[in-house]
Amino acid sequence: MLILGIDPGTTKSAWVLWDDEKEDIILRSIDENAHLAGRFTGLCKEFQDAEIAIEMVASYGMAVGKEVFETCVWIGVFLRSLSKSDCIHD
Repeated sequence: MLILGIDPGTTKSAWVLWDDEKEDIILRSIDENAHLAGRFTGLCKEFQDAEIAIEMVASYGMAVGKEVFETCVWIGVFLRSLSKSDCIHD
């Protein structure tokens, strides 16, 4: 199984395409968020069977700041972009 894992950030996000059977990294990068959102269409076409995993944000009762909310917005942008790219389905 292929897994596209995304670690979102405020301006840049890390991502990896992992082959679970071979236990090997196929692709990895840290990209500007807008650039990464645009890459999903190509990645989804090339790796159609990949499962998607996006790290989510949690505060556990602690105060959060602007950066956390900006990251939350990017998670939404990524989910929308992935959905439009037919990577994920509602």
